[in-house]
Amino acid sequence: MKTFVVGVDSVDSLYGGCTTHFTVFLIKKLLLQGYELIDLPHLVRLNQFIPWKTRGNASVGFIVKTEKDDVSSHDLVKIVKISLESYGGDVIGREPGIAVLEANEEKSSWIQRLYLFYKKAVHDYVASTYFESNVASNEISFWGGRGVLGAVAAIGYTLQTLPHTFELIAYRKPENMGKKRAIIDESIKNIETKSAGALFNNYNYNEEKAVAAPRGPDPVLLGLRGIDPYMMIDLAKEIELGEEPDAWMIFATNQHLDEHFRLLKVNELRTYSSGYIEGVVEENPRVYRKGHVVVKLRDDTGAVAVYFFSPTKPMNKIAMNLRRGDYIGVLGGAKPSGETLVFEAHKLWVYESPVDIQIINPPCPVCGHRLKSDGIRGMKCSSCGYSTPFKYKTVEMKNRRHYLKGIYTPLPGRINHLVRPSWIDIAVKEASYSPEILIQKLLMLSNYFV
Repeated sequence: MKTFVVGVDSVDSLYGGCTTHFTVFLIKKLLLQGYELIDLPHLVRLNQFIPWKTRGNASVGFIVKTEKDDVSSHDLVKIVKISLESYGGDVIGREPGIAVLEANEEKSSWIQRLYLFYKKAVHDYVASTYFESNVASNEISFWGGRGVLGAVAAIGYTLQTLPHTFELIAYRKPENMGKKRAIIDESIKNIETKSAGALFNNYNYNEEKAVAAPRGPDPVLLGLRGIDPYMMIDLAKEIELGEEPDAWMIFATNQHLDEHFRLLKVNELRTYSSGYIEGVVEENPRVYRKGHVVVKLRDDTGAVAVYFFSPTKPMNKIAMNLRRGDYIGVLGGAKPSGETLVFEAHKLWVYESPVDIQIINPPCPVCGHRLKSDGIRGMKCSSCGYSTPFKYKTVEMKNRRHYLKGIYTPLPGRINHLVRPSWIDIAVKEASYSPEILIQKLLMLSNYFV
């Protein structure tokens, strides 16, 4: 009996194809050849700030066993490559990658090395030279382009027993791909409400629309996020999908766990690196017309401009109300802007918001509106016309801002794949599910693997 860990990446593009869809296609091929799927496949989100990624930057890893003693990791790479060629997904402009590791006791030392590679792939830009010097060897077989890095990172995550959430994905039949989806949003709202927190980030209650279904030409019909895989499968039966899915698969995933959180100083930021910084707001925020907000954060090593873009509301609204002297923490990533680096915010912590003291002019004794300076002639009221040759004393107004303290993220549908939502307490536990039972439950939704 041999065990192999398979990693796949970059089988998607902006125009179609999907790495998770190909994985389901591949697993079916392997099952037909006598392989046994061990555990759920793992959907692995990597660095969200790499500019050439698709939006989610996800790779997939899974474990299979076979009784064929003459099969090697090189042989399995060939099988995956042939499957990729027959898959036919549109991967124009992409560089798919495949990696396979034969898992046995002799390779136990590799588990930690691959895990560290996974963590680097979540936090940083990974150069091919780093891969070649730290991971590439005869111990692991691989094929492809840039996607090999993500495929190896997926193996590094899959080999670990880590906290995770789940995503249940329904895939479209080939004849429906490219057509407009007809899912009833209200049905997604109903099951998420019924789940009492076991499902999350599937419906935007402010905009009253479902966010669990993509809008593009990819083969995904629906992707439900949650923390209880059994409930997710049971409640999925109540969704009005508008079409019959071709297949279902549930993935264990590192989504929505703040997996890219690591403590950084401002002077440690590098291009496309992600992590958490904290410090003092050095000056009042700059607010731009479309709702973008820029806050200058300073720690004991330097300062950086933190960007809260308009789609991140209500987080950007909170950022608008920050003031000089506030103490905050920000989870996000560094991106180049001209010759400097800026920090794009994914999540905001407001720790201290001191009293904001404003110096204002006194009220008009006639109508109560604020007086204005009338140059050397004294003060006047632009509302009722009252004027005086005297300069009245200004008034200190104290604005208590304790209400700002808290943790803030964007709304459902706008929150980044890696970010733990602030609006729900995700009680993530170690793996406590039965893959066999879950696969049997999936068969009740679809006969794809029969």
